[in-house]
Amino acid sequence: MCFLVLLSLTAAAHSYDQKLSEINCSLKVNHLSLQKIFDLIEKQTAYSIVCVDASGLLQKLVTIDAPNSNLDAVLKKLASQASFNYSAVSNRIIIKTQTFTAVKNIVADVIKGQVTDKQKQGLPGVSVLIKGSKNGTVTGQDGNFSIKANAGDVLVISYIGFVNKEITVGSEEFYRILLEEDEHGLSEVVVTALGIKKKRLN
Repeated sequence: MCFLVLLSLTAAAHSYDQKLSEINCSLKVNHLSLQKIFDLIEKQTAYSIVCVDASGLLQKLVTIDAPNSNLDAVLKKLASQASFNYSAVSNRIIIKTQTFTAVKNIVADVIKGQVTDKQKQGLPGVSVLIKGSKNGTVTGQDGNFSIKANAGDVLVISYIGFVNKEITVGSEEFYRILLEEDEHGLSEVVVTALGIKKKRLN
């Protein structure tokens, strides 16, 4: 059983080793919002897009002519028009406005927390997303995160191999969030005469 679980985790990690420049992506739009463009990219690729403190970024209108292109080239063209930086973390593209670093220290309603496993070890690269939006962030190496959110917002915490969790923002300034392993997802493998066929994790 442990052997099968390790194989499943390895398969999940390797599925996103591919470089962004090797992923097909074709876009040709005229004066379309970044929100809708990011939706198109998500439909074409296996990546989800998370915007950190978007500050009106998603409403920007962009024109792009990139038929038969790749994901990295498309993102570079979008970034040059809309002034944002991007990076790939696991199965997510993290978008940050170029002014985010300069203004983040003056934001009053910043929620902080830490995501851990049942051994209380911090989990790096966990997605923390405000439900119903693309605004979010990812945890650092120690599992810590900070995000701009208002009371009543619902934070969706997700990580490959673990059960998603939702937290409603209240009056607390620091949230300790425990994720439980998705035992059902990890065990979804099929043993055949030719070896082991691994299904993609949820």
